[in-house]
Amino acid sequence: MLNKLFGKKTYKLYLGNIHVVERKDLKRFFDQPLPLLFESNESLLYRRLEELFELPSAQNLKEVSRDDLAIDIIIPSYQGGSFMFGLVGVPVPLFWRPKLQILSQIYRLQDSKVLSKVKVTTKQPWRQFFKNLIPFQQFDSDELEPLLLMSCAKALEQHSKKLDIH
Repeated sequence: MLNKLFGKKTYKLYLGNIHVVERKDLKRFFDQPLPLLFESNESLLYRRLEELFELPSAQNLKEVSRDDLAIDIIIPSYQGGSFMFGLVGVPVPLFWRPKLQILSQIYRLQDSKVLSKVKVTTKQPWRQFFKNLIPFQQFDSDELEPLLLMSCAKALEQHSKKLDIH
């Protein structure tokens, strides 16, 4: 009986929706590989999110209880790092570091009430960015993976604080 009064409630977490928004900005031509030769970054990020959040799908659930929750994960924007020289009469160095943004929400499946919503933006530290520039390589899709892992970890940490789950 004391367990019911003082114990924490247990919830079941399911995977809702995963979405990676396709980039439309001009930078995409400089900081990601050609889509004809390589898999697009959107599909790589989507696949990686599926692997990270290896949860049962909320869409396959037959009966829903009040203790069933779902998490949606959206990557609305990301960019890889790039370094080049703009020629506007005088060579001007142009560079930007990798950045990834995640929007995530946890909601109750029974009534779709949102319990927690977070937004996390993670950028590669400048020191790491310049260290990776030394071999003067073009964009490497592997540089987004650590940012994805950090962003997901921060999002889950913020969800647990908001929902008081430790």
